[in-house]
Amino acid sequence: MQLSIKNLSIDTLIYGFGNVFTRLITFLLLPLYTNILTPSEYGIITIIYVFMGFMNIIYHYGLDSSFLKYYAKEKNIKNQKTIFSTAFFLNLFSSIILSLLIFLFSKQLSFFFFKDQTYQELFNITSSILFLDSLSHIPFALLRIQKKPFIFISLKLINVCITLFFNIYFLIIEKIGIEGVFYSVLIASITSFLFIIIASFKSFKIILKLDYIKKFLKFGLPFLPAGIASITMESIDRYILSIMTNNDIVGIYTAGYKLGIFMLIFSTAFNYAWQPFFLNSKENNETRKLFSKIFTFYISIAIMIWLTISFFLKEVITIQIFEFSLLGKAYVESIHFVPIILLSYIFQGAYYNFLPGIYYKEKTKIIPSIIIFSAIINIFTNILLIPVYGMIGSAIATLFGHLSMAVLTYFYSKKLFSIKYEWFKVFVIFFISSLLIIFSQLFFMSLAVKTLICIIFYLFIFKSKMISF
Repeated sequence: MQLSIKNLSIDTLIYGFGNVFTRLITFLLLPLYTNILTPSEYGIITIIYVFMGFMNIIYHYGLDSSFLKYYAKEKNIKNQKTIFSTAFFLNLFSSIILSLLIFLFSKQLSFFFFKDQTYQELFNITSSILFLDSLSHIPFALLRIQKKPFIFISLKLINVCITLFFNIYFLIIEKIGIEGVFYSVLIASITSFLFIIIASFKSFKIILKLDYIKKFLKFGLPFLPAGIASITMESIDRYILSIMTNNDIVGIYTAGYKLGIFMLIFSTAFNYAWQPFFLNSKENNETRKLFSKIFTFYISIAIMIWLTISFFLKEVITIQIFEFSLLGKAYVESIHFVPIILLSYIFQGAYYNFLPGIYYKEKTKIIPSIIIFSAIINIFTNILLIPVYGMIGSAIATLFGHLSMAVLTYFYSKKLFSIKYEWFKVFVIFFISSLLIIFSQLFFMSLAVKTLICIIFYLFIFKSKMISF
């Protein structure tokens, strides 16, 4: 059983580590932004990023999934080039139209989001970023289907490193503020586009085949609602906050939300390993027992991360390096809801754990419905809670969204592939850690006391055989 858990594919590990490393480099932007930019400026950047997230779904309209499906089925190299080129040029034409619309209506977009036309230029830059990123999307999908993970991850790392470098240059040296953030992303997008075109050049030919266009649209467009629902789950809280409060609150909230990245990294890395693992496992009682143990293992590790970050976050963010702290002073109040964001990502990982039955019985069409319903829950609770609790209400809404995804997936999957999870162990670990975190939020605890409590908690999990294989 232990050997089977370690039996994970090399490609998955490369993508997993690359994704983790990329996110960590991106995380370095947080102290840069929160020490240099005002909460209002950071809030403006956040709202435009939310807009970009939604537009990315529309720019892609499931085309990458369509491309992967038909490219993988085709074994003839000439036909593969036709499929790739058709997908690329179709994406080129649609991206030109969308970016042109954003450029033409940039003034209106600035007024719509900020009640001010001052930020028109930012939307002009955004139209170029979206255009270049969209054109890079199909070539990146080609690298995945051709099993070239090293090139894929290398180009992604180059992108984030260039973004980080030029953010430092524009914000610290040139001191040009918000515009510098978007110029940095634009330069990184141009570089990525040039590199990915070179990497995929041999697969190009000048062709646009109507038959494949119809197939791409028929297969890809149904992905749009689920894609929009997914980005809603991740981003709508900041947009609703901007409507019901102000840009300062959005900036502070975003800074706290970013601190949840460590749990996001863990749940994402787990899923990179977990999905190919359960897809390669047989449907039998031994597998059910194994999956139950893995769920307990996941929850135990996730909760240890949750407790550790929640306990020591206040001390960590005050550490000064080159006159920079992890969070600028104007953003410190955001740490109060970070445990809620961390917990929401634990439930995201639980959702991943409950997927096997749906995949085994080929009932994946239910997944978009689950995501859409959870997104509606998220929107409703944001609208309900923000007027009363502000940023904390938005964090709770995010938690409810991820919790509903996990619960709905669990009950649906249970009907298809029943697994007896170790709920008593899970409850005990969760209950104790929750009490400790609540206590630490309400009362002062010294660093020594926190450290001692964490050590005792870790020993309890391992020595009491909460985790066992």
